[in-house]
Amino acid sequence: MSIMGPMKDLVLVVIARNEARCIERCLNSFSAHVDHALVLDTGSTDDTVRLARAAGAEVQHFAWCDDFSAARNAALQAAGARWHLVVDADEWLDSGADALAAWRQREPRHCGVVTVRSSVESTDGRGVVSAPLLRLLPGDVRYAGRIHEQPQTQLPPADTGLSLLHDGYAAQQVAAKSQRNEHLLRMALAEQPDEPYLLFQLGVALALSGSDADAAAAYAQALQRVAPAASYRGELVRRLLITLQSLREWTVAAELLEAEMQSYSDSAYFMLTVGNVFWNWAQEQPDSTALLPMAEGAWQRALQLSGQAGSEPGLYLEQTGERAALSLAALYQQRMRARAVA
Repeated sequence: MSIMGPMKDLVLVVIARNEARCIERCLNSFSAHVDHALVLDTGSTDDTVRLARAAGAEVQHFAWCDDFSAARNAALQAAGARWHLVVDADEWLDSGADALAAWRQREPRHCGVVTVRSSVESTDGRGVVSAPLLRLLPGDVRYAGRIHEQPQTQLPPADTGLSLLHDGYAAQQVAAKSQRNEHLLRMALAEQPDEPYLLFQLGVALALSGSDADAAAAYAQALQRVAPAASYRGELVRRLLITLQSLREWTVAAELLEAEMQSYSDSAYFMLTVGNVFWNWAQEQPDSTALLPMAEGAWQRALQLSGQAGSEPGLYLEQTGERAALSLAALYQQRMRARAVA
C-alpha cells in the first residue's frame, strides 16, 4: 500500500537496519491502530526489508550518513501524515492503543508523550526502566541531533496514555549499540565540543562498554557545563555516582553527594543509588560506623518515595521500592548475624 494520495491521519514511522529479529513484532503490534506503517531501511543486510513488507509496511531506503536525525526526518517527510507515531524497531505496543483513536482526530497543538518501558540488566538484577518520551508528533515536526536526536518543537507535551515495551538494552544488543553510539557521539562532539548532553550520553556509552574511568571523566565534564534546570541533570549525577562506585572513588563520591543529594532527595531512584553507594563503601571499610546507617536512611527514603504517585517524573526503575526493601532486609540480616556473633 502506498501513502501517496489523501493525507493520512496517523502513520507509524520506523527507521531500521538489520532488525529482522524484531521488526515483525513491532509492526504487527501497531497494525490495527494506525492508517499506515512506513519503514525507512538504512542498509539492512538481513531479512528486515522482506519481513517489514510481509507485515504490511511500506519500505523506503535511505543511505546511512551517520546522522539519526537525517534518517528520522527523511522518514517523516516520506510519511507525510497529520500525526506521526515514531517508534524504534525493538519496541512494541504494550497498552493504551485505544487513546490513538482520539488523538488522530485532534488538532496538532500538542506533542504526545509515550511511556517506553525498557528491560534492563545490571549487577544487582533485572528490572524495567520507564521513561516518558515525545513520540506522537504533528506532521511538520522534525528532529535535530546526529545521535540521541530530539524533536524540535515549542508545542506543549501531553500524555497519550500509550505504553511501549523495549528490549534493546539486552546484553547482546547493548554491546553492538555502545560502539556505534560512541563513534557517533565523538563525531557530534567534534562539532559541539561543549554540549553537556552529548558528554552525558558519551559517558553512558563508555560505561556500557566497561570504560568506567573514561565514563566518569565524560560525566564530570557534562556536570560542569549542564544547566541547573536541565531535565537529565539528576540522572547525570546518579550515573556519575554509579561509575565512581565502580572505580572505588569513595572520597569523590562523598564530595558529589554532599553537593548534590539535597537536590534529588525526592527521587526514589536516586536515593536507591545513594543507598547502594554507601552499602558498597561500607563493605570495603567495615570499621566505619557511619556508612551503614547512611545506606539505611537512603533506602528507607527510597522505599517511602516509591509508594507516592508521581514522585518520579522522568526516567525511573519500576522496581525501586522492591530493590530498596530487599536491600534493607539484607542490611538487617547482616546486623542480626553480627549481634549473634557478639
